[in-house]
Amino acid sequence: MGQALTLKYLDEACPSIEPAAVELPITGEIGGVGVRGYVDLLDTSGRVIELKSAARKPSEVSPDHRFQVATYCALSPQVSGEARVDTLVKTKTPQLVEMPYTVQACDLTEIERMYPLVPRAIRTGLFLPNRSNYMCSRKYCAFWRACQNEFGGEVGNDEQVGRSKRSRRLRSVRRRGTTGGRRRGARRRRPEGRRRRARPRGAAPGAQKHPGHESYFFA
Repeated sequence: MGQALTLKYLDEACPSIEPAAVELPITGEIGGVGVRGYVDLLDTSGRVIELKSAARKPSEVSPDHRFQVATYCALSPQVSGEARVDTLVKTKTPQLVEMPYTVQACDLTEIERMYPLVPRAIRTGLFLPNRSNYMCSRKYCAFWRACQNEFGGEVGNDEQVGRSKRSRRLRSVRRRGTTGGRRRGARRRRPEGRRRRARPRGAAPGAQKHPGHESYFFA
């Protein structure tokens, strides 16, 4: 998670927490389906505290996290239904966002109905693609060709991801009007007393005289 984020959590969140258990293993059945997982932290009041990290500051508890906390609530009698999702945001200055949440009846209904659908889909051979997941790529999934043939669309690759990142970087540079800390189009000044090195006749610009060497689980 990184030293800066860890220190941020230790300084700001930990002093007010009274832990009853850390990495608490829980098992049980939901809708006839065996489920197991680990609660990040359970305090003495029965409140679940889940620790997450993100690149952007969240504005609400995500549906995935609500599903996860509702699962813990259904599996363990120690869990009160109260929860807090602590998100460490990986910005230049690390941030800690604490979002309290209470498990609702609709959350418990969701897990009771969704868990049985998973083994049913497995038995019938229905595996829906999740193209928004970073694991859905030609590098990480050995079945990407079959997935494209059956469902259509296109599974991305690392080169495409790299190009998109470079494009975002270039757009950011154009908006700032700077490149590497200098104004766009500005020439680097040569230190006083340093002469330009001549290149061999016929050599291309930039050439050097002497080239260099060559079950279902939550955690």
